[in-house]
Amino acid sequence: MAAEKSKTRARFTGYAVALQQFRHTYANYPKFLQESGRIDLPSGDNSELFMQTLSGRDADDKHLSNQGNIRAMRFYSFAESEYVTDEKTGLRQIVDAFGNPHIVIVADHDGDGFVEVPVNGKMQQVETGIAIYNLPLNPDEFVSTYP
Repeated sequence: MAAEKSKTRARFTGYAVALQQFRHTYANYPKFLQESGRIDLPSGDNSELFMQTLSGRDADDKHLSNQGNIRAMRFYSFAESEYVTDEKTGLRQIVDAFGNPHIVIVADHDGDGFVEVPVNGKMQQVETGIAIYNLPLNPDEFVSTYP
């Protein structure tokens, strides 16, 4: 279990760094984070949008500019172990190292320096620009990018 937690934390940290680089490059977070500052990756095509936006590529590795990545820059390269592909829809779904797709990304979209995330089972304000965490069935598999 410790190895999966370490892999998941490393992935989440990589995503957070890529999102910060995106913000630094374009002076804003991707469009999917601008309105509410939160995205649940397993909802609809959110995972696919997330992957396309940060990689600047579609599933066939063709250049793609969407969600504000107008130069189709590659902020992150996704390994095949980081996602599964839905056979019916063809959409890719990000998963943690446990195989859990329930991943949430929260951004400081209002510029106050804080995001609201679960800490010890209660929602709290944490000082950070980006927070990423999973919602596992087993509480021992919880991983986040914040303390």
